[in-house]
Amino acid sequence: MKHSTCNIADLKKTAKTTEAGEAYIIFEKYPDIEIRTGIKVSEIKQLSFLIEIIISLCNNHQLIDISMIERQLQLVKIIQKQGYKISCEDNCIIVCEKTVEESDVTKELHQIQQTITEGIRRHK
Repeated sequence: MKHSTCNIADLKKTAKTTEAGEAYIIFEKYPDIEIRTGIKVSEIKQLSFLIEIIISLCNNHQLIDISMIERQLQLVKIIQKQGYKISCEDNCIIVCEKTVEESDVTKELHQIQQTITEGIRRHK
């Protein structure tokens, strides 16, 4: 697992200087799951603070692990109940995203980290 402290000031600076107007940092990484925090800068220079959970359903496995996919989907249901928007990207990736206030970033990161850790333990 990778754990990073969330330096909002550095993220703001990076987001403001990138062409895309956004920046992300990995907060925690598990096999097949990644928790990230990010900032997006709108055209009118307004900042949005995001928490993202990236879940890989297949993780480039040659054989599909149905039980792993079922566990991941159970976790997605729990995350969705916590107010995250769920979308699907290429390569069997599920993205769970929530916009939060700047003052709530650290609290939300720790809360979702606990949710995912408990979900992983429960389904081992």
